[in-house]
Amino acid sequence: MQVKFMREEIMRAINIVNRGVTKDTVVALGGIMIQANSDNTVAITSYSANICVKYIMNAEVKSAGSFVVDAKLFDNIAKKFNGEYINLDCDDKFVVNLKSGKSKIKIQGQSAETYPKIENVKDTSSFSLSCSQLKNILKKTIPFAAVSAAKKPILVGVLFEIENGTLHNVASDGLRVAYTQTYVNADCENNSMVICLEALKEIAKVTPDIDTKIKIRSDGRNVVFEYENYIITARILSGQYLKYKSLMNNTPTVKATVDKHTFKETLERGLLIVNTDMLLDGKKFQKTPVVLYIGNEKIQLEAETQKGTVKDDCAAECEGELRIGFNCEYLIDMISVCDSETITLEMSNAVSAVYVHDTGNTTYLVLPVRLK
Repeated sequence: MQVKFMREEIMRAINIVNRGVTKDTVVALGGIMIQANSDNTVAITSYSANICVKYIMNAEVKSAGSFVVDAKLFDNIAKKFNGEYINLDCDDKFVVNLKSGKSKIKIQGQSAETYPKIENVKDTSSFSLSCSQLKNILKKTIPFAAVSAAKKPILVGVLFEIENGTLHNVASDGLRVAYTQTYVNADCENNSMVICLEALKEIAKVTPDIDTKIKIRSDGRNVVFEYENYIITARILSGQYLKYKSLMNNTPTVKATVDKHTFKETLERGLLIVNTDMLLDGKKFQKTPVVLYIGNEKIQLEAETQKGTVKDDCAAECEGELRIGFNCEYLIDMISVCDSETITLEMSNAVSAVYVHDTGNTTYLVLPVRLK
């Protein structure tokens, strides 16, 4: 295998595919696969249990071939070279000779024979979004998906459901729900899939906030995101997702409209007392909710733990009165992803979820904590 490519391009490629490299990948597979093709392209691929990332770049290919190499080592070599181009030569024993400018480095690669073969995803269902739309969807949903599969594995992912040309996205950890909808195309076939959280986090990192389209296609087992030079294949989770439509019905009896930044700052001061970062007599504090008193044109916050007490409030336009408890971090997470400068908390009683409707057809639900 002999190939010549631009040093900056290979560094960019490795930076992207490195997102699919885990410690398990390095141990089991040896790293990333570099494959030179006869059409003068080079594909850099990384693979893990839930995600495959492939970056395709132009190159001068003298002879095709493939090998596997440690991603970190190869990246560090490319960074330390100072030439514009890198010449790569890999022999039949997978000894890799690298040359750039006056510098030469030789490393040992591995055979790509046992590297996983990426399934060819048939285009049974597809649609397109702008990169900025996808990035906004992921910003609003990822923080609310479950991070552990201990209780309900299906919640360690985000629902992508197309119905009558509208994309519905839902994320939940069982105590919170994020829901947003985006018009895609009236010609899109109805489809529903839950994409694993690990893959979506990496997609969010590499997707730019621009209007260029990104194509999403699936075959029921895997989903592929295609944008310019890179292709990300992710696993679709199996199982029945929660029935979110019934959750969207809300008839509030209490409302409080408040400045987002002021309310967040109030909650962050409350978090200083209720978080579990401090030990007392060698014991970690039990998580304690903050109590919100809504009414009289303000939201008053109170909490008491072994650390101390906190009392604070912020101005709000209120309809009705209510005493209700919440996990403080959950409210902060919700406010942090809201685009609106002012938010309205909608509640029915002290044991039902609070609803917040944000711009872009987005709704957040947070379950309260029962107070004694």
